[in-house]
Amino acid sequence: MLIVRPGSASANGIILRDAVKGGAPMVDLNRIWRGRITRAHLTAAATTQSLNLRTIFAGTKYAIPDHILVGEVTPSLEAVLAGGAISAAVIIIGENDVVNDDDGYLTSTNVFTGAALGWKDTPAAALRAPRYRAAFTPLVGVTTTTANVNVATTFTLDVCFRYSLQPSRRAA
Repeated sequence: MLIVRPGSASANGIILRDAVKGGAPMVDLNRIWRGRITRAHLTAAATTQSLNLRTIFAGTKYAIPDHILVGEVTPSLEAVLAGGAISAAVIIIGENDVVNDDDGYLTSTNVFTGAALGWKDTPAAALRAPRYRAAFTPLVGVTTTTANVNVATTFTLDVCFRYSLQPSRRAA
């Protein structure tokens, strides 16, 4: 078995593609990104809101790097979404239309009062294998029932993903 650390002097696309065990590339996703979404991010006077993590964290020490190989995206619910007249709340995580398209990194998952705190995972989600992104833009879709998302009084979600830098893929 050959394990190649992307970004090392010996790494290149051919080695990564050919480093195969059982048909799956063996890639060392050696970095972890974590960003925290809170009730303060819920500003929409509507029952749905799409939170663009690339935009939210741009210009901060949590800015999402470009040219990365992204692995699994895993959220941890730290405080349920509740407050006001909200009677239910779910999130999904993806890269495109997370309000209407439920096949990304995390499918529709309960985050309302009574939801278990901790790591959330939906193995049936479509985007689980590592993939290269020149500008990774994860989106968190929040949908509430009965009241708008901006009336929530509590909500904390940590979003984490493993990645490796891929500077060799930058255009010359």
